[in-house]
Amino acid sequence: MSATAGAAQLYDGKGGVKTTGLDDAQIAGRGEDQLLWIDLLAPDDAELEDAAAAVGLEVETLRQLLDDGTENGPLDDQGETIGMHAFALERSEDGYDRAALNAAAGHNWVITSHGRRLTAVDEFQQRLATSRRVGALDGGSFIAFLLDWLFTRYMFEIEKIDDEIDELDLAILRDNSDDSSLETIATLRRRAAAIRRALSAHREVVSWPAHTDFSDVMTERAQKHFAATSERFGQAMASVDSTRDSLDGCFDLLMSRVAQRTNDTVRILTVVSVSLLPATLVTGVLGMNFHPTFFDHPTYFWIVLAVIVVVVFGVLAVARLRDWL
Repeated sequence: MSATAGAAQLYDGKGGVKTTGLDDAQIAGRGEDQLLWIDLLAPDDAELEDAAAAVGLEVETLRQLLDDGTENGPLDDQGETIGMHAFALERSEDGYDRAALNAAAGHNWVITSHGRRLTAVDEFQQRLATSRRVGALDGGSFIAFLLDWLFTRYMFEIEKIDDEIDELDLAILRDNSDDSSLETIATLRRRAAAIRRALSAHREVVSWPAHTDFSDVMTERAQKHFAATSERFGQAMASVDSTRDSLDGCFDLLMSRVAQRTNDTVRILTVVSVSLLPATLVTGVLGMNFHPTFFDHPTYFWIVLAVIVVVVFGVLAVARLRDWL
């Protein structure tokens, strides 16, 4: 479970984590080998004041660090503190919703804020609960690990789309696809596009720390972690681009199957037309406006009819032997 409003996670560098209130004396007296994480869910002014007091900030400073990023960009480096603005993906009926995740960090503390419950944050905290070295991280490194987890979640969603593409490809190859296949491809493409748009919004976030030379938070250690996070970002971007290429291939495969079915239909119509062509020719000749003497013999009618039937079935038999039908 994500930390509730007014609660915090205090990680010890020697291992272990403690969920405590913001008024706990251990927060104020935390050491160098301890890291404080406060996760706020749609905080009000009082909660922001309590969180700011817990880390020794003015509430307006914290509010500025946790703003939506429109004023100072997706990463605001103020030397002793930084503000970071990212996005988490949440599944919706139409595909994905892009949920803002704002964070502020200092030397040994991190405050995150989001407007609604985020699955990515809950899962991130569960993973941290099993790690024994979280408390040894500084604030900048913690932000890097949080971003890395967000990008990993993006890749999870991309892999789900890849699985659906594989199933759709197999159905198309087995000719088990239906009229909804094209709509399925369109839906998957919308989902992939939503992932790419949300992911590309982090480009400046992952590149900015490489250009910070005088930051207390973006230490050399944190920048190394951000370098690894940047690689993860590149992997995620490559994965979503590969998925979009796979969708193009899936569409081409579907169109090939549609063209093949059309060709099969045309081939059947052609064989039927060819099989009836001799009958049409014979009846056309015999229906000409003259009267040969053999028309006076009724037996000839049955002979001609038998010949027509033999020719028709002969054409169909040849077509069957050549796999035209």
